Amino acid sequence: MEQRPPLGIWGGLQSLPELERLGGNPEAADWFVEARVALADIGEVTELSVLPEFLHAFTHFRLRVTPLKITLARRYWVASQDSYHWRAMNTLEGAALPAPVRKLLAG
Repeated sequence: MEQRPPLGIWGGLQSLPELERLGGNPEAADWFVEARVALADIGEVTELSVLPEFLHAFTHFRLRVTPLKITLARRYWVASQDSYHWRAMNTLEGAALPAPVRKLLAG
C-alpha cells in the first residue's frame, strides 16, 4: 500500500501504487515496461494483465481507472520509499482506503 500525501487526491488515505498514463490505450507490453520501472523498489514484476477499465466520479471530475494485476517474482519487505508498506488482505477491512481502491480489492 502507498500512504498518500496529506494534500491532493485521496489525501492521507492508503492506496495501491499508481502508474500515471495520459491518453491512448496502451498495450499490456507498454504497461509491463512502465510497471517494472515504477515498482522496481518494491519488487520484481514478472507478470501483468490489464483488467477492465472503470470510471469513478468525484464532485467536479471523473477519474478513469485502468487496473493492472501484477505478479511479483520477488518482493522486497522494506521498500526504498517510506510511503510504501505491505499489508495483509485481512487487515484492510477497517483501513482508510479510497472507494475505488476498496472496490478493486473486494472484486
